[in-house]
Amino acid sequence: MNATDDEKLVRQYQQGDQGAFRILFQRHYRYVYKVFVKKGVPAQDAEDFTQDLFLKLTEALLNFSGHSRFKTYLHRALTHKLIDFYRRRRVERQRRSEAFAGLIEAELHSRTSGGKITAQLSSAIIEAAELGEILRHCMKKLTNPACRAVVALWLDGFKLRQIAQILALPRGTVNSHQTRGRAALKRCLEERYAASKP
Repeated sequence: MNATDDEKLVRQYQQGDQGAFRILFQRHYRYVYKVFVKKGVPAQDAEDFTQDLFLKLTEALLNFSGHSRFKTYLHRALTHKLIDFYRRRRVERQRRSEAFAGLIEAELHSRTSGGKITAQLSSAIIEAAELGEILRHCMKKLTNPACRAVVALWLDGFKLRQIAQILALPRGTVNSHQTRGRAALKRCLEERYAASKP
């Protein structure tokens, strides 16, 4: 298989050969899916994104001029899909942060005299302060790269099964890293907030 084969199949598809598109689909499906997963798209969403991308190509390829290679054209379409994904994820993060802002403020004013952070606040901070200075500081204290990667993906909302797939780690290892990482983050957050108490 080479690039010329792909361009030939595109021309055949433009001339009405539906089987040519089927070959292109079968040839490049796994590549597109793996790129989505590698770039942080959850496995189930990656399947949907891949199918949606090829569905749109059934129309877009009819206007394919052939000035670039099909693989380049495909990668450009894939990149646009990823940009949309990251944009929607960023909006969701912002929405989640705003939703927890009130809870954090209320909890900070109701801490016990001993300066202990409540379990509810600990959970809220971890979920809402992903982009905050304190969480970034605490993440840097996770010296194990694998542990830091697992916790970062967990904060992004990925499930253990998905994290294991993305990082190519055994699920037990991912669970161990997540447990230790969460405990370390909680201790760090408690220390930072206790230190900031007036």
